[in-house]
Amino acid sequence: IDYFESCSPLAPKLKPEMNPAEYMLDIVGAGLGTHAGRDKSVDFVRLYEESQMAKEMKRKVEGLTEGEKLHFSSRYATSLPTQLYYSTRRWASCHWRNVGYNLHRMIVVGIIALLFSLNLANLTLSEVTDQSTLQSFNGILFAGVFFTAAVQTNMAVQVLGDVKVVYYKELAAGMYTPFAYIFGLTMVELPWLVAVVGLHMIIFYPLVGLW
Repeated sequence: IDYFESCSPLAPKLKPEMNPAEYMLDIVGAGLGTHAGRDKSVDFVRLYEESQMAKEMKRKVEGLTEGEKLHFSSRYATSLPTQLYYSTRRWASCHWRNVGYNLHRMIVVGIIALLFSLNLANLTLSEVTDQSTLQSFNGILFAGVFFTAAVQTNMAVQVLGDVKVVYYKELAAGMYTPFAYIFGLTMVELPWLVAVVGLHMIIFYPLVGLW
């Protein structure tokens, strides 16, 4: 405030009832102009460029740019094994806390396995005698696995979308490599995928006579 008031005798002064922030915006032309107003005859840009303050700041900046630049041995703050460990640990914590996601996909997989197995509930593999029935049997088996994988993918996309902002932020900060994120997510998802496949087999295979 003292700087703006001392730039020129024509510069408006800060009144006691005025907001200092609005005052500074108004006199440089960035505010609403409802308080201090701006005298267009006062060119603050030119006054600053010709001031001693601008010359001193320019000299300091030039001194900083002429110095030796910083160099780092790696783009990332930690080694790859450390990144893999903490990324896996973090994904494990996220999955463990997301009870709704894990419970939902287990229920959906159970329903899909039950619906597809009911199509062949009265038929066992030993009773298949013609090619068309065998193709239907294989088609139901493939469709059950395919729909299970499709549902799992669609549900995972929503969860990954929620952490996308954090991923880009930490990637830009050099905390993790993309490989560390993928590795951690894959390691944590493997037990859940085994559980999903096991649940599908327990329901589907006995009902269609494969067990």
